[in-house]
Amino acid sequence: MKLTIRSLTCIALLALSAALSAGFVADEVGLAARLRDQIIACTLDQMASEIPFVFEHDSQAGSGGPQLQLRGNTFSEFIGGPRSLLVYSGFEGCVGVAAGVPEPRRLESIERLADMPARRSSRNGTAIAFNEGEAPEAYLTHRFSMYNPAIVAWGAALIPDPAERLDGRSYQELYDTIGRRFLRLMIESYFYLNHRTDINEEALSYSSAALAGEDFHAPEYLRLRYPRALMEYRHPVEVYAFQPEQAIGYWVRRHIDGSAPAVWGVVQLAAEKYDARWLTATRQRYARAPQL
Repeated sequence: MKLTIRSLTCIALLALSAALSAGFVADEVGLAARLRDQIIACTLDQMASEIPFVFEHDSQAGSGGPQLQLRGNTFSEFIGGPRSLLVYSGFEGCVGVAAGVPEPRRLESIERLADMPARRSSRNGTAIAFNEGEAPEAYLTHRFSMYNPAIVAWGAALIPDPAERLDGRSYQELYDTIGRRFLRLMIESYFYLNHRTDINEEALSYSSAALAGEDFHAPEYLRLRYPRALMEYRHPVEVYAFQPEQAIGYWVRRHIDGSAPAVWGVVQLAAEKYDARWLTATRQRYARAPQL
């Protein structure tokens, strides 16, 4: 049976990659940090080589924006989503090398480093398809996988300090140039769902639509459900860009499977380290708005 990458948290590349080394004991922190940096560098190299179109300067209709040179490659704002980050990027292969799993099955290398399962058992008989693959049939082959919140807590322990450096660049520089849109969209979509909608109603609507029949296609459902949400994040490249409704859909699913508090804790921690002023202002803005 296929495992789904949707059972992992979808936080920014820096925070997520750093998380993988958190399982080491305290006297191995230096080794863990070096391993973390190795995984991040490997993943960035793979992304620049294999999927350059998920960066703003190389995307169709992209505006270019600030760029950063690292390890002989050019990087700009990451416009992709979780699957670009964790599947198409070569990330799992990079983790596999570190974990001693040269050709890992989905999630195997991550589970090896964490020494715990990435997901709990599926809900009995609940055939909710929530994989974000682009082919419609991908939504019809997975049961609702219950994400293991423990692996999120494990992953939060070693998010890099913004001042730490990778090949001469601070992690703050990497975040500012590459990861900011992704993390901000994840955070603002969480606030939107919790302050501008009835989250229980949204979860019920999504579940009902997914269970209604084999015609359910998550991207289409989300586009129709949230056509004007968070328009400032909408990107003209529809195929590869992570759009606002997709981020909202991610949190709906996390609400359904009960892992939202654990995932939100890590996302929030990353923002507190890398984007604290924006996080405070955004939280205050949503707190002032009437809550449904």
